[in-house]
Amino acid sequence: MRWIGQHHAATFVAVTALPELLDHAIVAAFAAGREILDVYSRPITVDLKDDRSPLTEADRRAHTAISAELEKTGLPVLSEEGKTTAVEDRQGWDRYWLVDPLDGTKEFIKRNGEFTVNIALMHPLPASPGGGGGMHPIPDPSPVGKGMPSADARYTVLDARKYGRLKEFARDMRKEPTAAEAAMWRMLRHDNLEVRFRRQHILDEFIVDFVCLKKRLVVEIDGDVHKETVEADALRTERLETLGFRVMRFTNHEVLADEAKVFDCIRDEVAKRPTFTASMDYEQFPNGVGDLHSSLPTGEGWGGVVTALGTHSPIAGVLYVPVSDTLYFAWNGGGSYRIAQAKTFNTTSAYELAARAERLPMPRTDKTFTIVASRSHASLDTDAYIARKEQEHGTVKLTSMGSALKICLVAEGTADAYPRYAPTMEWDTAAGHAIANEAGNQLIDVTTNAPMRYNKASLVNNWFIVQ
Repeated sequence: MRWIGQHHAATFVAVTALPELLDHAIVAAFAAGREILDVYSRPITVDLKDDRSPLTEADRRAHTAISAELEKTGLPVLSEEGKTTAVEDRQGWDRYWLVDPLDGTKEFIKRNGEFTVNIALMHPLPASPGGGGGMHPIPDPSPVGKGMPSADARYTVLDARKYGRLKEFARDMRKEPTAAEAAMWRMLRHDNLEVRFRRQHILDEFIVDFVCLKKRLVVEIDGDVHKETVEADALRTERLETLGFRVMRFTNHEVLADEAKVFDCIRDEVAKRPTFTASMDYEQFPNGVGDLHSSLPTGEGWGGVVTALGTHSPIAGVLYVPVSDTLYFAWNGGGSYRIAQAKTFNTTSAYELAARAERLPMPRTDKTFTIVASRSHASLDTDAYIARKEQEHGTVKLTSMGSALKICLVAEGTADAYPRYAPTMEWDTAAGHAIANEAGNQLIDVTTNAPMRYNKASLVNNWFIVQ
């Protein structure tokens, strides 16, 4: 990974608008597409990586073509086929390119056309309220009455659009509780414990199952998927505890098998916990913090980004389908687009292509709830998700597709949801995530119940849902 002049690169990035950076990604995607189609037209030789995943000449040639173009931007490139970069180095980057030169190698080998070139521009998550979007606690150190001083449980969002989507997702989750969540809500609602609990409530970067703000007590219910997310769950708990919350976890089986025992455990914890207060009572002002301003403590526990959970998010993306010459692209605040026969327009300007493209989502006549799923990675959790949607909508239509095209189907409005309860890598989803965001959708990490974060210590994604 090379840099083209340290000073020149910094100047380029500072003065270059997102669409102009995206121009380079479009050029790179077209160049990769040419290399891929050249290999596609001949007998394909397949090698195996150390993880036993397939690798072809097309992967290598696409990577080389993309890297040559993106080097011109002066930004580092993190590619599936590139060299490994130390975690501490890449997490220290500002903006960078996240690339999958050939997403859907298995589809490429099968010659079904459902493979893509994925290029995303990544931007660091804020480390403080002054740093750009995201959600941050507003500390209020002055106690009132006999309660203990603590950070108030209100959250301000500098990017209201992201927060709105997260609130919408929380609202949807409240509409379709699991059996265990419904049972827990029967126990906690109506002030049964003489304190108020909220369900599917936003705290920091997460949507927690249940929380009592006055007692700083979070109650989480773990389904079967949590057997695969132990490490991520521990990080989530650590983050919430750093913010002053006690986290209690119960399995679905524990809740459903013995509600009385679970209720007694929570009641005992409520009795032990002190009551926390703040100068403005959140229970009276649930919709905002008014003119309250305060500094945010620094460091990983408060304002700093928890690096294990990811340090970046996508702000622009290009996803190119070489066989159909279809280009999807988006940039923050600029919209999300799809254009067929993209190369025939003889331009790689994002502005010009956007003027000729279809803006996403597109009008849709079929109102049947449609789920797009992976052709190669079925799972019991996916089946359970489909069953819940069938209960909610009655009729559900299923479709399958390879590669990140599944995300684009949701972004364009052809499908309503894409549940992914199987492994993916960060470069598989980042470009599609940017496209989905600008189309009014969101890619939610089911472990944190928050938008997916990138540049984690491990580049393996948690399970997620696009909707």
